[in-house]
Amino acid sequence: MVETRLRLAAVELEEEKANLIQLLVMAGLTLLLTAFGLMSLLILIFWAIDPLYRPMALGLPLACCCSWLSLALSGRWSRFGALRYWETRVNNWPSTTPSWKGSHEPPPQPET
Repeated sequence: MVETRLRLAAVELEEEKANLIQLLVMAGLTLLLTAFGLMSLLILIFWAIDPLYRPMALGLPLACCCSWLSLALSGRWSRFGALRYWETRVNNWPSTTPSWKGSHEPPPQPET
C-alpha cells in the first residue's frame, strides 16, 4: 500500500515538473514575442515621424533607457539599495529621534 502511494507521488511529481517546465518555456516565448512586437511597433512609429524630427523622437526613449539603466546599476532602484537605506536609518535611530519622544511630556514650545 505504501509502495503504490510512493509510486503515485513520484509520477505526480514528474508530471508537475513537466508542467512547470512547459509553463516556463511558454512564459519565455511570450516575453520574447512581446519584446519583438514592441520593438516592431517602435520602429513603425519612428518610421512614421518626419525625418526632420526623428533624432528628437529617438532621443527621448534613449534618455529614459539610459537613466533607468544608471539608476539600476547604481543600486538606488534595487531592493538592496532600499534595504541599505533603511538599515542605516534603523542603526541611527536613537540619534535621529528627539529626546522628548520617550517621555510623556509634551514637546517643548518655541519661545516667542
